[in-house]
Amino acid sequence: MIITLTLATASRPLVSLDFAKDRGLYRLNTQGEIENSYTLKIVNKSHQNKRYNVSVKGFEGLNLIGPAYVNLNPGEQLAFPLSVSVASDALKVDVTEIEFYLTQLGQDDSSLMATSRFTGPLDNHGKY
Repeated sequence: MIITLTLATASRPLVSLDFAKDRGLYRLNTQGEIENSYTLKIVNKSHQNKRYNVSVKGFEGLNLIGPAYVNLNPGEQLAFPLSVSVASDALKVDVTEIEFYLTQLGQDDSSLMATSRFTGPLDNHGKY
């Protein structure tokens, strides 16, 4: 039983990541780009300070609006807003999947990924 508990404790993830898309579908920002809002939730379950890079991927032209780096103290939980924008001509469909990445600095092979959706307007000609 002690061995099982030790293995379970040793193999648990030391950070958790969650992205929640805000209820609004999209908005046009002051630059005329389509923008979606999200809430990033991170929990540092380790006993050490951690520094992470936040990035987004999915299709060409995505811009992350918010902190690119996050510092977490041991046991700290953070929740903060982020936005993703793109020029309207870069969208090809009205809803597409995007991926958020949380990568520990100095350990590029250690990253977490969470998927979400990016939404935008679609006119009756198939363009934005």
